[in-house]
Amino acid sequence: MFGSNDEKNWTRLTDQLTVRTEEKQRLYVRDEYKNTPFRFFKLAIIEPQSTMFEISELRIYGQRHEF
Repeated sequence: MFGSNDEKNWTRLTDQLTVRTEEKQRLYVRDEYKNTPFRFFKLAIIEPQSTMFEISELRIYGQRHEF
């Protein structure tokens, strides 16, 4: 998961990688970014796998900030 405020400079927010499984997975935001607001989020494949991501299963937990 990556975050940006200008859609040009992206910051990697998570250290973990997902694994190939049918189970739900949880990625945690790195401590230094937990209280940093981002306007845009991007999911990116770092190590390609043959699994299909289901956008309907995505859940984002956090707080909303007005820019």
